[in-house]
Amino acid sequence: MEELNQEPKSVTRCHIVALPFRGRGLINPMMNFCTHLAHKLGDSIKITFVVTEEWLGILESTPMPPQILLRSFRNVIPSEFSKSLTLDFESFLEIVVAKLEAPFEAVLNTSEPASCIITDFYLTWAYPIGNKRNIPVVTFWTTSSFVFFVLCHADLLTKNGHSLANISGT
Repeated sequence: MEELNQEPKSVTRCHIVALPFRGRGLINPMMNFCTHLAHKLGDSIKITFVVTEEWLGILESTPMPPQILLRSFRNVIPSEFSKSLTLDFESFLEIVVAKLEAPFEAVLNTSEPASCIITDFYLTWAYPIGNKRNIPVVTFWTTSSFVFFVLCHADLLTKNGHSLANISGT
């Protein structure tokens, strides 16, 4: 009977820091996923969604659940909307790897401690940051199941005489 008279235990609020790869085709799916989590888990979750200032301006007018807080860091990478962007994807990825890590760490330093980091597949530097802070890092990969299948079985394709096409044009 003593159990009935006890105070209810406080619920620990999970704080997820979400970091999408910059690009509409990657930011929107991660935002949709975070919105779904917020609706499903209610007040037991807080999500800090981290983007560049450029994307903050785009997302600020988007209605979202109160559990999602938008945070940004300055634009340290080329704009997705620039007509003069002539970088190939590999060069752009090198810039992202070189320039986004420090601003992301600054956001982590100025927000409440994270329970988990959800990051895009391409942002591999998030793993050492999470390990250093003892925060689990989860990969969010927005690709089709077909591409995933091909990547998982590339060795079998090659072994059976099929070659993976060079679609880069070089």
